Amino acid sequence: AEGFPRDRAPRLLREKGGLFALIHIHLHARSISRHNQDNRMMVGRRAFHLSRRSFYSLLESLQQKIESLRLRKICTEWGEYYSETNYSDAASQSKESAVRELLAETEAKQIWDFGANDGRYTRIAFQTGASFAAAFDIDPVAVERNYRAVQKSGESLLPLLLDLNNPSPGIGFANRERPALQKRGKPDCILMLAILHHLAISNNLPFLRIAEWIASLTSWLLIEFVPKEDSQVQRLLRCRVDIFPDYCPEKFEEAFSTFFQVVQKRNLEDCRRILYLFRRKDDAQGRSEIQPIPSSEPEWGTDRL
Repeated sequence: AEGFPRDRAPRLLREKGGLFALIHIHLHARSISRHNQDNRMMVGRRAFHLSRRSFYSLLESLQQKIESLRLRKICTEWGEYYSETNYSDAASQSKESAVRELLAETEAKQIWDFGANDGRYTRIAFQTGASFAAAFDIDPVAVERNYRAVQKSGESLLPLLLDLNNPSPGIGFANRERPALQKRGKPDCILMLAILHHLAISNNLPFLRIAEWIASLTSWLLIEFVPKEDSQVQRLLRCRVDIFPDYCPEKFEEAFSTFFQVVQKRNLEDCRRILYLFRRKDDAQGRSEIQPIPSSEPEWGTDRL
């Protein structure tokens, strides 16, 4: 959270970074190293003084350089997701249309998109009346691509790097300087498109646990169920034993119905994926409490891992 120590940054850069790095990092670090004992000899001397104008000029130079930085073309697991997805054109168009129609029904103004990749589906929220959207993804290249698009468009969209299996906690002094994710806002609706299988299979999270957490964050949920037969789920199962007998639409609906009621269910064209629009039960029925998960809820595969 506090950045790299001044003496470590030059070693990491290995004399790279051009003139900017030479002036602001390498030479600065050398100067600090050379004069780190000067405080013992400063008695009676006047310390170096930087004028306010020079200080602002230095900050502006740093800001301009940082804003001009561009991420090199590198490959990550999900950075090219949409160019490698198994969607046909018909399935993709069906999904975009369904997301637009279902989001419109929520009348949501504040949207969080979990597993947003480059924000392709997040932006549909602005077509349905949303005023702000936060797009979360675990892949830094996808988030960077989304950020660059926002810089050009000026949209009220905030791309953020986030691991859903390890969301941001409260940090800083007394854990209050920067609050935990769930305390940073209350979205009207959360999107979870093609991300559920990663939580359930890659991270061994039971549907009921996921539903409880999401219900604590929002009233509306638009979520995509990717069946086990889908190539993206099969890709995950190639690397591990299939210990997920409850990974099916019926068990998914049963678990999420503990906290939500199904408003709409859409089967996408040319694939077996399903979109669900859920509304939290306490919101729909006028109650103010979310019932806790029964203590007997099994943890998928924990006794066999």
